[in-house]
Amino acid sequence: MLFLLLLLNVFGLTAQETSKEFQDILSKEYGNREESPLTEEDFKVFTGLDFYPINEKFIV
Repeated sequence: MLFLLLLLNVFGLTAQETSKEFQDILSKEYGNREESPLTEEDFKVFTGLDFYPINEKFIV
């Protein structure tokens, strides 16, 4: 039983870390003028994408 709880905890941390990595990658892609759908006007104020905080209760 303890092993199962530890295993679920590891998967939860991995999912949260993966979500954060995805957010970072997406923000970098939007910040890259060659890949971004943003216009030159958008780049004047773009500092990165805003995300809601990761809530572990909703990690499946």
